[in-house]
Amino acid sequence: MNGKRLKILWWVTGLAALALLVVTVGLFLRADQIDESGIVAYITGSQAAPFLRDQPNSDGAVLMVLDLGTPVRVSDSSTRGNVDWYFVNVGELSGWLRASLISFDPP
Repeated sequence: MNGKRLKILWWVTGLAALALLVVTVGLFLRADQIDESGIVAYITGSQAAPFLRDQPNSDGAVLMVLDLGTPVRVSDSSTRGNVDWYFVNVGELSGWLRASLISFDPP
C-alpha cells in the first residue's frame, strides 16, 4: 500500500471507531431508563385522544384516558394495518396506546 491509501484507511478506521464510541455512550446514557418492566416514555400532544385500550386497534375497549405528560413503561409493540401500537404499563393498569401518542423524551 502506498502512503496515501494507508492514511485514508486510518482515517476511515478512526471515524468508524468514533461512531461506535458515540453510539455506545448514547446507549449507556439511556440504559438507566430500561428495567425489567419496560422503557420509560411519556404521553405527548396529538390530535388523537390518549386512550389506553385493551387491544392494539381503535376498536379496542377504552380502559383509561391519559393526561399529557403521563409517564408509561413500554414493554411490547404491534402494528395493525398502518398503525403502530405500544403495550404500556401505567401504574397497575396495562394496555395499548398508539405509538404516535408516545415520546421517549421527557416533556
